[in-house]
Amino acid sequence: MKKHTKWQEFEQHIMTFFSACVYTAGLRKSSDENCNLTEKDIRHVQTEGLLQHLCNNHDLCWDEVCWVKNNPEIQLREPTLKSYTHSERNQFKTMLETIFRIPFGQGIGTIT
Repeated sequence: MKKHTKWQEFEQHIMTFFSACVYTAGLRKSSDENCNLTEKDIRHVQTEGLLQHLCNNHDLCWDEVCWVKNNPEIQLREPTLKSYTHSERNQFKTMLETIFRIPFGQGIGTIT
């Protein structure tokens, strides 16, 4: 979309993080019958988690998704949001919330 072109350079980060979260959520749900991971939890990691990840705060990152969390000597590849203003970071998060909407009746962590 034209309104999101400002964030186009982050496409690889977004797709990698999104895919890793979906894959990890599916693995967690299929391997742990007591997994209480909800769609809300997954969406939070995909939006707020990715935002924080790109600001070099990895507290919300899942170990399976982010290698930097347990290896702080690893540097995030550019682009990052470290030098962006609070307002710009909020715009980025809003964009993520817009593009990560789930179609009605579908879920990320659904076991078939």
